[in-house]
Amino acid sequence: ISHGASAKQKTIRSDLKNIADEVKKHKIKTPAVIIIGETAAFDFSTNINRPLTGVSVSVTGTEKLVDKLSEQLYALGADINKLDYLQICEYGNNKIFYDSLLNIQKYSIIVLTSMNGAEIFLKHLKKLKIDIRKLGNVKFAVIGNGTGEILEKAGIYPDIIPEIYTAKELGKRIAETVSETDKLLILRAEKGSSDLTDVLDKSGIIYDDIKIYDVKMNNKKEYDEKINSNFITFASSSGVNAFFENGFSLSDSTEIICIGEVTSQALIKKGIDKFYISDIIFQIISRRSQNQIIDFINRFSIFNSVSRIKFYRIHSAPSLVMDSHICQCIKCKNH
Repeated sequence: ISHGASAKQKTIRSDLKNIADEVKKHKIKTPAVIIIGETAAFDFSTNINRPLTGVSVSVTGTEKLVDKLSEQLYALGADINKLDYLQICEYGNNKIFYDSLLNIQKYSIIVLTSMNGAEIFLKHLKKLKIDIRKLGNVKFAVIGNGTGEILEKAGIYPDIIPEIYTAKELGKRIAETVSETDKLLILRAEKGSSDLTDVLDKSGIIYDDIKIYDVKMNNKKEYDEKINSNFITFASSSGVNAFFENGFSLSDSTEIICIGEVTSQALIKKGIDKFYISDIIFQIISRRSQNQIIDFINRFSIFNSVSRIKFYRIHSAPSLVMDSHICQCIKCKNH
């Protein structure tokens, strides 16, 4: 039992022979206790009512992305179905990439559109023994906080992050920042969105667009092809395409939640027109919370005395806005 009696509690059951392998498989972390013998027959379920208790979520993407998001959702009480069917295929002996790193000082801005790209960039910077001090006059532009956090671990802090995490918005922010003499180095996936370069081209910005990896289907793993969970999450167009092109299907009751306009366009191309676009975790919570509020109003007579119930959006937190409502009792008999 990891993080016992807390919202992060996670329990794994096995015989002694296989328990070590199960712990590694499910990535159980300390603090944890091992219970052996008759006592192990007890339930040990936490009595903490978490926001997503009873909600099942299928999480799609690469192994790293799925693990990260699943851990967050699990901590909120969700039942997770991992669909880590995508794998990152880094290009080997990438001469164009290596040459750009060895001549990195000729660039004014380095553009990284994903966590995978940031990790590959840092790995080869170290592999080629390029002194990080050479980056002193170079700015970094990234799409989201996740990519920024990867850089920060290496002591590099992004200069440009758009408020809306899309390639198009990143292009707009860069266009507002650079001068005519600046040159950009874009390091990204093979099927990176053209929205970024379209904006740069219109602004007459000079850049080198180098592909450093591809995202492909991992055929070594087996999954149930029929998805029956309450929700399914998609974080990229690659995830959407691989899902439908490899025989997966969704039940009528499964709700789709995706990140970004590019991902949503991939769904539309697959004939899917009912989905939600938002930050995955908050969207699921908001949908579930909204249903709970409606159920609460319908079941409890205390709201008969409410003169007005006001629904409003949270303007200070854009990531919570989509379908997110707060129920506020303006006047009530007992309050």
